[in-house]
Amino acid sequence: MADIASHPFGDLKVAPIDEYRKRKVALISGITGQDGSYLTELLLEKGYEVHGIIRRSSSFNTGRLHHLYEDQHERPNKFKLHYGDLGDSTNLVYIIASVQPTEVYNLGAQSHVKVSFEMAEYTGDIDGLGTLRLLDAIRTCGLTKHVRFYQASTSELYGKVMETPQSEKTPFYPRSPYGAAKLYAFWITVNYREAYGMYACNGILFNHESPRRGRTFVTRKISRAAAEIMLGKQHCLYLGNLDARRDWGHARDYVEGMWRMLQQPEPEDFVLATGETHPVREFVEKAFAELNIEIKWRGSGEQEEGIDIKTEQIVVKVDPRYFRPAEVELRGSHHVKLQQHSVNKQLSIHRPDARGAQELLVPHLGTSQWRTYKPTSHQADPGVIKDPDHPSLYYHLFDDKEYAKPLYLLSFLELRPPSARSHTVLAWLPALAEREGSNGLDDVVENKSFLPLLHRVVREGLSEDEIWTNGAIQIQSGWMHVFDQRNPPPHGRVPAADDIIASVRVEDGRILVDSYQPMPSYRLCTGDGLPVDNLRFRAPVALNTDKLRESDDVIDATNYPDFCVQGSIGQGWAGSEGLFEGQCVHSVHSCQCNVQDTGPVLHTRRR
Repeated sequence: MADIASHPFGDLKVAPIDEYRKRKVALISGITGQDGSYLTELLLEKGYEVHGIIRRSSSFNTGRLHHLYEDQHERPNKFKLHYGDLGDSTNLVYIIASVQPTEVYNLGAQSHVKVSFEMAEYTGDIDGLGTLRLLDAIRTCGLTKHVRFYQASTSELYGKVMETPQSEKTPFYPRSPYGAAKLYAFWITVNYREAYGMYACNGILFNHESPRRGRTFVTRKISRAAAEIMLGKQHCLYLGNLDARRDWGHARDYVEGMWRMLQQPEPEDFVLATGETHPVREFVEKAFAELNIEIKWRGSGEQEEGIDIKTEQIVVKVDPRYFRPAEVELRGSHHVKLQQHSVNKQLSIHRPDARGAQELLVPHLGTSQWRTYKPTSHQADPGVIKDPDHPSLYYHLFDDKEYAKPLYLLSFLELRPPSARSHTVLAWLPALAEREGSNGLDDVVENKSFLPLLHRVVREGLSEDEIWTNGAIQIQSGWMHVFDQRNPPPHGRVPAADDIIASVRVEDGRILVDSYQPMPSYRLCTGDGLPVDNLRFRAPVALNTDKLRESDDVIDATNYPDFCVQGSIGQGWAGSEGLFEGQCVHSVHSCQCNVQDTGPVLHTRRR
């Protein structure tokens, strides 16, 4: 190892550049966000050691990353989080010196445009000066020639567009504090590239969406509201400018573009876009169309309304409060340079068509949260399907004449469960033929007998899991909620009741495991999907043990008094034909069966 003579820390040593660059070590700011989580997945798949910077918070904010803890025992030290902040230069220098990354991805930002008008100084400090602090931390550590730096720029730089479509040569004209802060970040990145010879490049990314998009962004706001309106939980969706046009792509593709930018021989700035623009109005129409709701428009300007043609209900209204103080104009990219470089050659851009809208509805309807698999007929060969989005979840096709319909047994075990009613089965999902449509969350039937095993796994893993041990240190004393991370609560807020698995007592920063109390309100399946908490990855060991000694015992329905388990009526879930013949699956609040009996509990209340 060679000393860095110019470095203020005399004991910092790094390898020569050629040897240093053979390592694959990435540092990501903003790792808990949509792009950060997808980028982490991509880099881990490519064999990188990934480090992330997270801000200290009194509530957990790593929900998008919990599934990545699955491989910690198989691939130790490949993924690590560090407390830090783009507002703390000393901390950034320490992290850079400790990690010695080969690639740095600066994704951290206050990225909501409307909020930037309300928090302009903070946005400028983090989005603008935060980039400077990170660049200068690399320089201070003497790693200018060792590290490749990616800066997440934005199409908001164009703001009041000077030409359409935009390219790398289009003049910038930001129209928000967010855009202005990102403009500084863009040029300081260019400056460090030219002044210090640093491999630093900007990726000007147009809007990119996914099921992990924050709820305050318009695409997720629309998809959530459409689902809630269909389910009768919300009456109307309020939006701003319906005619604002955006270029929408998919986040998973865009993070691959980020990585490819840093693999080029020389650093350059690139635009990532689909090349197509669509109005917010069209996105609204397509989102509702996925739910078989056709929208017609009435009125204009601030008085415009969207009407459900079938019910004549007003489901969309314009609210002037959601207009930006300075609205950006038409934005769409020609991405000239991308057409000439390999960065874009392997990207499969998801257009904002019906498929895109369906993906965005995922957190509520489950239309592709687990990727709906539809056999062409009921005679499909039995098999097992590994969920591509949740690697620990498997679908076991089960087709037996004992049951009215073929179904998938959802399990954390790759090996086939011994029976459909196995304690190792998390839930059941009808295996529909293609002509019958897609599976949704309303089709999922929970296996309540899985809950005792889940509680055992969670309880036994509490004292070893850093998420909850760190939480206990933060709380110091009192009761702590152990909750599922499928729907992480906003900063400082309490999780939804059906996401709280249990409560546990904390004293002097230590978890008192014996105080573990299950929450009766917890649901395995809610409008936000199936469990994704990192504790579930401990389940296979316990499940395998149970599977060896398991019998097909009938579930004791007395533990779940809210549900009718009448065995003589063959009604079905949601009023259709029964999943299991001869089993009533109604909630007792809507069931008119006269007899309560024991048997499998096949339905739960939805929130």
